Formats: sequence, C-alpha cells, structure tokens
Amino acid sequence: MDKQGRSGHLMSTDGGTLFVDEFATLSHDLQVIFLSVLEHRTIEKIGGDPFTPDVRCIFATNVDIDIAVAEGTLRRDLVDRIGIKIRIPSLRERRGDVLMLAKHFAKEQGFTDRCLIALLRYE
Repeated sequence: MDKQGRSGHLMSTDGGTLFVDEFATLSHDLQVIFLSVLEHRTIEKIGGDPFTPDVRCIFATNVDIDIAVAEGTLRRDLVDRIGIKIRIPSLRERRGDVLMLAKHFAKEQGFTDRCLIALLRYE
C-alpha cells in the first residue's frame, strides 16, 4: 500500500491473475513499469520496501503487435518479455463458430430462428 493506504493493481492481484487489456495502447511509462516488473519480478514502491508479487499477467490487444512495434508505440522488449503470442481470429473470420456460440447462449437466454439468422448474416 502507498502512504494513503492504497495498493496498485499488481499488489491487489497478489496470488491471482491480472488481465491487461489493450496493452499495445499503454503509455510509454506504463510499458516501462510492466517491463521492469516482468524482468525483475519486483515492484519498487516509492517510500516503501520492494514487493514481489505472486501474479500471473495476461496481456491482450486487438492491435497488430508487429505494426505497433514498427511505429514505435509499443516496445519490442516488452513484447519479447511477455513471450507467447496467440492470435485468435475474429468471429468474422470464424463464421462456423457463430452458430455454436449462439446455441450455447440460447440455452440460457433463448434465441428465435430470426435472431440466429441475423447473427449469421452480421458482418
């Protein structure tokens, strides 16, 4: 916790998972902080003792990572430190999954045939 009794996301997620959505749009300063934490496994708190979080970080973005690195908005060393890159195509590219997902959620919500057809036609 800081001097005001607040803890940051990494500290409050200790023992769990931190999901960082749209990490490719993080400010340069935040990218540096994440890189440091991933490299050293320690958070240097201002005016406090270092903290070693037990946290799993999952990073996601819909930005093309290679383009963001080439444009200089995303640090290559952060991308390399994150490690595994998994590309999940959009549903637009996986039309066959739309019906499967709709049927799954229809069990809970209920979809009319008209609604299912609209889902399949939607771009």
